[in-house]
Amino acid sequence: MKRLSTLALAALLLALLPGTTAQEGLWKAYLFNANSGELLQVNADGSQASYNLGIDNADGSYTGGSDLSISPDGLRVAYCRMIYSPDPQMPASAEFIVHDLVTGQDTLRQPIQAMQACRTGSDSFSADGTRVTLAIVNGFSNDPSLPTGVPLWAFQVLDVNNGSLVASLTPDTPSLTGLSWITDAVMLLTEQFDGDGIIFKVARWASEGTFDDAYRWNPADGSVVAVPYWNALGVDYLATTGEFAVSVFDPARPVGEPLGPIPLYNIAQVATPAETRTVFAGGIEWLLLDQVFVNDGRALAMLMLSTFDPNDPNALSRTRWVLLERDGRVQDLFISELYSDLRAIPGGYLLFTQDVLPAAGTGATSYSLRLGAGEAMQTLWQSPPAADYQSWELIWTTPYTPASDLPPFTAIP
Repeated sequence: MKRLSTLALAALLLALLPGTTAQEGLWKAYLFNANSGELLQVNADGSQASYNLGIDNADGSYTGGSDLSISPDGLRVAYCRMIYSPDPQMPASAEFIVHDLVTGQDTLRQPIQAMQACRTGSDSFSADGTRVTLAIVNGFSNDPSLPTGVPLWAFQVLDVNNGSLVASLTPDTPSLTGLSWITDAVMLLTEQFDGDGIIFKVARWASEGTFDDAYRWNPADGSVVAVPYWNALGVDYLATTGEFAVSVFDPARPVGEPLGPIPLYNIAQVATPAETRTVFAGGIEWLLLDQVFVNDGRALAMLMLSTFDPNDPNALSRTRWVLLERDGRVQDLFISELYSDLRAIPGGYLLFTQDVLPAAGTGATSYSLRLGAGEAMQTLWQSPPAADYQSWELIWTTPYTPASDLPPFTAIP
């Protein structure tokens, strides 16, 4: 869990939105369809509300679900949109946008200097919902076309009410001196924005999606300090216990052959400042990809990917979600050859799945959203039939308050 909220606050805010009721198990979730620009709200009681953000990906630019940042109260959406000219000789432009879901209006639209890319990312809002971070890339290293005075990259904190610049990092920031990546084209992506601290990870622009390091930046005093774990693949953090859930490689344990260029993570660990416990092993057949604290921190949901099977060399790759209780019990949740995602909500979790691959010649797809609580799973939403390709993503869920007095996870031998 990367951002926290109280149930009392959630109750008040949920009651403000049309089509939303405040009741036991308070939560809502947002799904986004990048093809249509539709933002769909699904509530705890199964009711829904649809919003049009005015995003049109047919103009040569693209805004996906991971480009949208939703405020902790779920009432505003902030994002940066690149606008590319049909003329390759003309420079791209960018716009920073804040959209109010209650009024249905854009409350802020302002130009942003970004020549290659700009992105808020999904975790960019501050805990109080007043600021958002923005990552900008203007060019590549030693790019002679980069105008004088324009930084190679920038990491900005903006006020969402008026768009003013609150703080920024650029390659010439004194606290970054000596770090190897500052002279490369990088995007600094926010993992947590709480109080005065911003934790970000360093992603090289136009790379394979690996992250160099992670740091905590305090805009008030300008300090930048390296922090562990936050740059790891599929990491999750529980602030009340100080637990990081991470996937790692243990050479002393068996591991299978991957079906693609992915890390050989064969165990799951839960790390605190006091100790690190190995809590699960994937064995020969499964590699660990992602971990999510669920059920108010009482359990850990883990995503695994199947390895190469020499007895069935043409088998498709499968994904598998399992639930690990703190006492060591393991429950299978879902297995499929298609895409899936899982997010925590107050009291449980949501499982988002792609159910049907695009049919030959039609592009038709199908998605579902299921509610998990205990051992039961209930379908809340299924995408309506469509002849064209749909690109739905689960992009946000109501933050939860972790249970108190959580025992440590049981270590395995």
